[in-house]
Amino acid sequence: MVDHIKRWQKLGVHLYIMRGHEQEGKTKIYTEVQGISPSDQIDPRWEELNFLAINLSKTPLVCLDVESTEGSVEDFMEILKRNNISVDSLFYETSLNGGLHIYFKAPTNKAKSSHIGLSKGKIRFDILNTGKAFTEPSNIGNKRCKFGRMNPFSIKGLEEIQDIPEWVQDLF
Repeated sequence: MVDHIKRWQKLGVHLYIMRGHEQEGKTKIYTEVQGISPSDQIDPRWEELNFLAINLSKTPLVCLDVESTEGSVEDFMEILKRNNISVDSLFYETSLNGGLHIYFKAPTNKAKSSHIGLSKGKIRFDILNTGKAFTEPSNIGNKRCKFGRMNPFSIKGLEEIQDIPEWVQDLF
């Protein structure tokens, strides 16, 4: 956990760290929530916590959160394929529920806002620019967030993350 926190801090990203618990099969209870700024000193007790989240309200990133509902991820991947976009060229991770979190640089000309419960065909998604997005190494039981090839350890700065595409910006 601490290695991930250090790497995100080096990139200038604000975070939340917390303990997540399952209740009735869903991860919904969060305790010991603490905000972490890029300049905060590492607290060894953070290793005991199991959830790390990007504070999107204070970080210049947008998270396209593709839900894991039936056909959603598969249809989204088909759109990428049709547009000759390799998922490995994106800064993404598999979410706890098997969906995708794809991160883009936030547009500087728009107010921060999030849009929840969007859909296009079978694809269900949220566009998150405020609040939090859980990130690797968050885990509960056998569910884990897992980064793809491009991740916080493979880049030197947030400028290496792609700008948000027009079609995503248009949804704001």
